Amino acid sequence: MFLFCSYSSFGPEVVARVTYARMRTSMRNARLSRFPNPLPANLVELTDILQDPRYTVITMSDDGLDNIYGGSVTDIDGFHHILFISERMLQRARTFRILHSDGTFRVTPHGPEFAVQVFCIVAVWNHHIITVGWVLMTSLTENAYTAVLQLLQQRLGPGIELTKVISDFETGQQNAWQNVFNVRTQGCVWHLSRAFLQEVAELNLVNRMRNIEEVRRIIRLTLGLALLPEPFIVDGYHVILNHAVGEGNYIYRMVLPYLRYVWRYWVSRPWRRARMCVHGSSQRTNNACESQNKVLREECGIHSNVYMFLAGLVRLEQKNYNILLSLDQFRRVSRARKTTSIMNDNRIQMATEELFDPPGPIAATIFRFLSVVSHTMDNMVEELMLDRLRRRRRQ
Repeated sequence: MFLFCSYSSFGPEVVARVTYARMRTSMRNARLSRFPNPLPANLVELTDILQDPRYTVITMSDDGLDNIYGGSVTDIDGFHHILFISERMLQRARTFRILHSDGTFRVTPHGPEFAVQVFCIVAVWNHHIITVGWVLMTSLTENAYTAVLQLLQQRLGPGIELTKVISDFETGQQNAWQNVFNVRTQGCVWHLSRAFLQEVAELNLVNRMRNIEEVRRIIRLTLGLALLPEPFIVDGYHVILNHAVGEGNYIYRMVLPYLRYVWRYWVSRPWRRARMCVHGSSQRTNNACESQNKVLREECGIHSNVYMFLAGLVRLEQKNYNILLSLDQFRRVSRARKTTSIMNDNRIQMATEELFDPPGPIAATIFRFLSVVSHTMDNMVEELMLDRLRRRRRQ
């Protein structure tokens, strides 16, 4: 790009001939010429390259002060994985009490045997998203996650302050975090709501949810279960069930298969009930990772050359480190929280306080809580319904 900018300052005839479109391929080939050729065919070959002192430049940070290669590991099933995290981001990660994690598939480097996902580890500091590191993984089993997180734990060393990890409901990933770091694993209320609404669609209740107010209200009440304190979730389910019975046999029979799903798959299982509970959490969703995944796609491209992918990670590491430097000086680097989000938090807090000091029967208080918090999730429900409609149209 520097070469292109230099030529662009020449006379009109030169500028007319030396366009960026004509130079782009040559510039890209020039950048790639410093990397080993042929391209690595798998992560084991990439590890050999990254551990070769001649090629440390590939993962050197943009400012030349650090390196994002964090190590490689092979799990007990023989699958190989590579961690990308700089020393300065490791230093910051030791101080975070809450981390988010998620995998994305669209940005894995090109190659059928290269990687099945990029596993992203993210933190939220003062409502700003900070990407801590990434992992190229060739397997999604619990053993794979365990090996990766043990490597991360080894790199972090003693003295970390981590207490909770927020992710979607991938059991192997959640178990690995819990076993390796001995932390609480919390699910994402957005993914939970999507799972609930997916079941609504599977049971052909979408149109009835839209057109029958009683059905819509019962389904919305179930979306609020995750915001109850964990000891109240079972009682909350029975409050909804009794409300459905009170709506009459026609409505009750219509929603019963859905309520059975909520009970069997979520509420009746203690370990899943604990993970679906987001009560008291300042971060109830894993949207930080979803946002980071979008940035990752924009920076690295979809299934790009592995070296272009690594160059994207290098740029992202520098950007995230620069955000941390700005936050250290109490500078705002992104927009403030929406007023509606703050107001929703206040409503949930007020409703929660009433649970522990109910003005009347606890069942009535729980019902009022679920009614209030379900309204705070209206935008999420509409977004999920529209997303499903778009997916059906694409099919």
